[in-house]
Amino acid sequence: MTWDWRYKIGLQPSLKQTIRDKINILPKKQKELYQDLIFYFNQYISLHSILEKLHSPTEKQWDQLNFPTISLTKGKLLWIPPLIQEPIERLMNEIIVVNPQFEDILRELFDHGVHAGKVPDYKQQFSIIFGHYFPKVIDHANNLAPFSYQTPKQMIDEQDILPFAEKTLDEIIHNETINQAYGTFNIENYETTIKKNIGGFAEFWPREINDNNTDELVLIINENSLNYADLELTLYHEVYPGHGHFYEWARNKRSFPFFDHGANALIEGWATYVEWHTVNNEYARYLRANAKRNLELLKANTSKQSVNEKLETLYNDSRRSNTENQAKYSLIYFSQYPGFLESYYLGAYWLDYKITAGDFSAPKDFLQHLVDQGAWGDFFKLW
Repeated sequence: MTWDWRYKIGLQPSLKQTIRDKINILPKKQKELYQDLIFYFNQYISLHSILEKLHSPTEKQWDQLNFPTISLTKGKLLWIPPLIQEPIERLMNEIIVVNPQFEDILRELFDHGVHAGKVPDYKQQFSIIFGHYFPKVIDHANNLAPFSYQTPKQMIDEQDILPFAEKTLDEIIHNETINQAYGTFNIENYETTIKKNIGGFAEFWPREINDNNTDELVLIINENSLNYADLELTLYHEVYPGHGHFYEWARNKRSFPFFDHGANALIEGWATYVEWHTVNNEYARYLRANAKRNLELLKANTSKQSVNEKLETLYNDSRRSNTENQAKYSLIYFSQYPGFLESYYLGAYWLDYKITAGDFSAPKDFLQHLVDQGAWGDFFKLW
């Protein structure tokens, strides 16, 4: 199951059928949960996801792309809020230059998305995933004491990114206290590359979903801020004890064949939790206490006015530390990929809540729980 299947099944009926086939091996309650998720995500298509599919030149026409008809696509198309209309239109114009045969269709879809697009219920998918835990996790987040961070971030030069990453990871991988809490790191090697991007600090691509068929750490040079504080915590998130460690634990210990690479609350929730807790410094505590700011859309109803107000709050909050382009880039994910970013924080807060309650004595106990219960996916309400 690909990492982004939830945001493609509305656009690709064949992928929806593939996911349905894969969940047939699940026990009854787990299968029912995923059937509900398939129903939820199949209701929506984002214009941004269509544009991403059309980035490369093609001689095909719309009816040769295995997409739904224009009428069906418009019926599922997500609303395009005012704050992201300009970057979406700019991307659309770039696609039209590459594939001019789609100009009329894309402009029709853009106009529909702006004026008549659907507004999702942002809470519904998390009620499916977390069940009775959902309000408890929200309360846990809201009850965390406020924490401010006033220390200016120390910038890092581009040429120092790789040496800093290597040194930071070597130190944490061989830290016995961290090993005892999270388990030892057993990946023998992974490739490290550097690229430029509009946002982010690093990405870890496990070989299961990487086109290169290798584990790969991508260090990012972005236009926002190259600073030590964010890069350090991102390395914990991406490699150890985060994604790299999570995937290697699954490879070595699980026996049940089901693994959902698109289980964002599970996979990103784990990595976000370790980002907050691997080291006990002020910046990590600040991120944990303030991540609840990213849950604004869960307070919205399904009116465009309500959603737009919450997006403006998210945008203004993001602009405190990001460029305008990066702030709008994040809004595309908030509005066009429902629940994608919120999954990071809700999954982390759930694990934070469960460990605080004593249900797991250490984070590695949760990893062992995943092994013991079988399928690896967003089954939180069943745990």
